[in-house]
Amino acid sequence: MLSTTRVTRFTFPSPFSLQLILVAQAVSVDYNKGEDADIDKRILDDLNYSLSHYYIWAILGILGVFLAYRITQRATVHMRFLVSIDGARGSRHYFSSGSPSISFLKARLLYAPIFRNRRAREIALGRWIVLGCLPTRIEVAIILIFIAANGFYLTWKLPWIHSNAEVLKASANRAGTLCVANLLPIMVLSSMRDPLISLLNISYATFNMMHRWLGRLAVLEALAHATCWLIVKVESEGWAAMLSATHKPFIYSGLTAALGFTVTLLQSSKAARHLAYELFLHLHIALAVLVLACLYRHLEDLPRKALVIGAAVTWGGFRGLRLLTLLYRSLGSKITTADVEILPHYVLRISIKCPRPWSFRPGQYLYLTLPSVGLWTAHPFSVAWSGEAGALDSTLSTGSQCVGGQYFDQKTLYRSETSKEKVMFLIIRTRSGLTKKLWRRAIKADGPLHTIALIEGPYGITRDLSSYGIMILFAGGVGITYHLEYIRTLILSYALEIVATKRITLVWVIPSTGCLYWIRSWLREILVMKGRSEVLQPFVYVTRARWTECVQSSGGTIRVSKGRPDIESLMRQEAAEKLGCMGV
Repeated sequence: MLSTTRVTRFTFPSPFSLQLILVAQAVSVDYNKGEDADIDKRILDDLNYSLSHYYIWAILGILGVFLAYRITQRATVHMRFLVSIDGARGSRHYFSSGSPSISFLKARLLYAPIFRNRRAREIALGRWIVLGCLPTRIEVAIILIFIAANGFYLTWKLPWIHSNAEVLKASANRAGTLCVANLLPIMVLSSMRDPLISLLNISYATFNMMHRWLGRLAVLEALAHATCWLIVKVESEGWAAMLSATHKPFIYSGLTAALGFTVTLLQSSKAARHLAYELFLHLHIALAVLVLACLYRHLEDLPRKALVIGAAVTWGGFRGLRLLTLLYRSLGSKITTADVEILPHYVLRISIKCPRPWSFRPGQYLYLTLPSVGLWTAHPFSVAWSGEAGALDSTLSTGSQCVGGQYFDQKTLYRSETSKEKVMFLIIRTRSGLTKKLWRRAIKADGPLHTIALIEGPYGITRDLSSYGIMILFAGGVGITYHLEYIRTLILSYALEIVATKRITLVWVIPSTGCLYWIRSWLREILVMKGRSEVLQPFVYVTRARWTECVQSSGGTIRVSKGRPDIESLMRQEAAEKLGCMGV
């Protein structure tokens, strides 16, 4: 039987066919590479867009942690108040000793300075260069967290294995995204009207510090965004193409925003703010408007435009609210007026008469503008006292007297009034800027200086001191203005038996006994309050008292001493009384 064998022929392609196959394969490979590149670009764009949302949520998470701490702290204080208000000896003894862990946390993190000693005064390199105060450790920790978070988001999942041009493009997009994402918290932290200040019980100074640090990060990210784009553009197409591209609205708006960011960084340094604060403030506002407008044009067709709109609405809303507050407080049936009087040791007392009622609370401050002295200057001042205009000291001797090397007569020290109009009083130490101009105007005036005023406020956090058994209040010079309303409120509440406070120790350090004239009328009002002798211990220390100067108390109600107080021994003595939780 014959078998058949199938023969298979192998044919080789012709040279022309081989060339066609190679070309087709090359085109297929290039097409796949282009498709993969487009897919990678879409993935990176989606990731950048998502990272901006993740970043905002991370900030909200940090705020949530502080809110939880604040709620826990508030609940603890309220529980201590409920237990201590009856004055039981057991509760006073229990709360007189703090928790070791909480004390360690406060001493090492919450209240601790960066280094061993806190620098309450600003660090200055000469007279004109001021660097500011050092932050606390918890503030430094938060700043480092934000820096680390921005660094992580800038470098996470970048296409490091691709070419340098691709890495720079991705880095530019990532930096620009984070810069825009930082704008919203920057605007939230910039306003004194921020509801988070009272909600979290954090001062505006701390919020403003975080505003500056987030602003610095945003500026660096904007510069990184522009620099990466410039490098890629010049290397791929040359300088001529780069210069030609700057005529496009998308490009020149972005470069203008980057330039605005840079100028903002340079003019917002502490040294620049110290030299000319009003110039800094108005230039800062103008630059903010410029940057937001340019970013809106730059991101007009991109989804991240929503973040710019949110930042602009937030900033504009806060500025508008401040303007409405200024108009409401200053205008009414009549306009707000201020009477400026000269007190010893280059101190001014300003009596502000408001056309509308103002519910003022201890620890708050206001912004004062005197158009005749400085139209564009709004200066913050603590409210020392609120009451009736006629409540002035009438016990001073008549005639001239020398106080602190300056001669004052009775009409210069205090003005007699018979009206019972509600007034807010400010005590101001003459320094530079507005206060120096105001002092010169008051010196030239024949009697108290009467002028129109614009006020804005109230701002500031009111501390709840009702749960403390012992309160020790330290003040130096005009710093006494912060404590007066707290003292009056605590004594009144003590008489009504609605606070746990059993003792208030006031330590006031002044250079001369002439400083007592600043608050003499209000101090006399405090000393005659019901229950004052049982709860208030005022100590006055005169640091520059001459041996020939008579330093003595009035009626034995105020203890006046020469020199400086021994703070450590004073606090040990108060803590040994075991009257409950002690606040300083």
